[in-house]
Amino acid sequence: MKRLLVSAVVAAVLSISSAAIAAPQQAGGKVKTYDAAKHELSLTGKKNTDIVYFVPATVTDPGLKPGARVTVTWDLVDGKHTVSDVKLKPKKTKPAKPAKPATN
Repeated sequence: MKRLLVSAVVAAVLSISSAAIAAPQQAGGKVKTYDAAKHELSLTGKKNTDIVYFVPATVTDPGLKPGARVTVTWDLVDGKHTVSDVKLKPKKTKPAKPAKPATN
């Protein structure tokens, strides 16, 4: 009975961990280059690391230009970081300074 319980627990842990690995992931960064003809998007991420993503023709280009900040949803397909969604991040704006009171 003890062996059966241990086997069931091990099987459950392995199935949960493999499902988590297969789930799409998100990454963010600045667009370094985007080549629509080659379907390649290069992002500069944390610590200035560059990652190249494959962007299928089914994914809509939201206006990818060098320097734009984006978030990509991707999955590893045939050894390639394959994108399923791309979203532009809004530009950071500084809060407006309070108006100075008028002096007479």
